[in-house]
Amino acid sequence: PLDYTPRHQANLFMGYHHKLFSFALWSNIIGESQAKMGKAPPFDALMIPSYTLVNALIRKPIGDHSIYLKISNLLNESYFSEPGFPGQSRKISVGMNINIRK
Repeated sequence: PLDYTPRHQANLFMGYHHKLFSFALWSNIIGESQAKMGKAPPFDALMIPSYTLVNALIRKPIGDHSIYLKISNLLNESYFSEPGFPGQSRKISVGMNINIRK
């Protein structure tokens, strides 16, 4: 297998839209992968464990614009996508989308 390439990977998405708000929940499921360590064969294989990330977004329209709250890594999963580099912990973003077209 290729370094840092998971054997299995899946993405799941669920959304709900209403005139007052919209909501989305999505997940990235990443299987176990490996990295070869060393400068020459035979290489040692370092296993990178599988992980699942869950993200959420809620959006409220206000006229032609909208405000939103997005939470990445909702469950605050500790993970590594490659050895020595931890993945991002929970991140909360609040913002506004402004439609400038008329």
